[in-house]
Amino acid sequence: MEENTAEHFTAQEKRIGAKIVKGVKLAQEGKARAAADIFQGVLKTNPDEPDALHYLGMVMFALGKPNKAIASIRQSLTHEPNNPHALNNLGNMLKLKGKFEEAAESYRAALKIDPVNAQCLNNLGISLRNLGESDAAIDAFKEAVTVDPNLAEAHYNLANLHFERGDHGAALNFYRNSARLGGTWRDPVFVAKIMIAAEYEADAEEMLADFLKHHPDHEGARVQLAALRGEAVEALSADYVADHFDKFAESFDGVLKGLDYRAPELVAAVITERLDPPAADKEILDLGCGTGLVGPLIAPYKKRLVGIDLSESMLARAAKLDCYDALQLAELQTFVEKLPPHCLDVAMSADTLIYLGDMKRTFEAVANALVPGGLFVATFEKQDEAEGDYRLGVSGRFRHSLAYLKRAAAGAGLTVDHVSEEALRTEGGDPVYGYIFACTA
Repeated sequence: MEENTAEHFTAQEKRIGAKIVKGVKLAQEGKARAAADIFQGVLKTNPDEPDALHYLGMVMFALGKPNKAIASIRQSLTHEPNNPHALNNLGNMLKLKGKFEEAAESYRAALKIDPVNAQCLNNLGISLRNLGESDAAIDAFKEAVTVDPNLAEAHYNLANLHFERGDHGAALNFYRNSARLGGTWRDPVFVAKIMIAAEYEADAEEMLADFLKHHPDHEGARVQLAALRGEAVEALSADYVADHFDKFAESFDGVLKGLDYRAPELVAAVITERLDPPAADKEILDLGCGTGLVGPLIAPYKKRLVGIDLSESMLARAAKLDCYDALQLAELQTFVEKLPPHCLDVAMSADTLIYLGDMKRTFEAVANALVPGGLFVATFEKQDEAEGDYRLGVSGRFRHSLAYLKRAAAGAGLTVDHVSEEALRTEGGDPVYGYIFACTA
């Protein structure tokens, strides 16, 4: 007869277990503070209890204390290093803090223990995409849908990556899989872009028109439909642009790595060619600074570097850089118009003015703010003159003709002294051409 090896729990262990179960139940009910009190009570008498440390980390994160949360889960893993759930949750927290390398390391550790965790594979793919490792990200997402063919989020993520690579048919198929499986990521603008790239323009137009019947206030769908039909759009609202980039902020830098994004480096190169050796004596304004991709490249020249942007989430990421002296949440044109005359040595804008149509007001405001001889460098997406001065493309960004930009600059009293045509990025696998446009006051 086999010996009974069933585990026996002491009375104290049973009490601790019951308290942890109660805390978890409170957390699931949204009562994070009450749950935290229970877990902290357990830890007063049992400071090394790994489950209490793990779950305390979870509720601390819910309470808006991410550093304490991460520390608590790390401590739990020193006592129970092979807990895949704690490793996955740690990865999620690191990912949300933008620490994608550490997050990927945590997910990989979890997958060594539990290699068929589809959600963890999907999380790993998201971190790898943010690191610009698109091949590895696709592998992780494909493994996730192999483990769980019904994981709608992984299908959606595959749609995004295949679209970026120019495999439009695969992108559309993966998106349809996501929708069929109940995915809640229905972005009509993104779907329309896939359809257009896959040469289903009529279907895209029909889809957008139908969507707007039920969501008439959706600006993204409205302007996308107008662009598809070739209708005039003068501007995108500040609220729409801010909302778009707030949602995009977490993944922004990583996604752009996969798009061969060059605008910040190209803008910085033109500025540094025209300035004297760095002397830290320039007043510089970064118009639409985003996450701060241009700032570090120009920082050696600054006496003061100010960044402005519509997106609070983008500014929060820029604030982590040690180069901006001030960051302002503001609409670009209004902010520049309020500046005193002749206060800037350099104004720069990498892929921000593509969200504005008419440049007259912007050029005039910048010209007024620059000192005599001051420099303005910006990027614009290319439009052929035959198509008019500017037009909103199906990309959701404005294109401008070079002749129009030169007229608008001259009308503001600016002298155009550099224009170069460059591939600014790829989109859907194809290069997006634009201008590096430099003027002096």
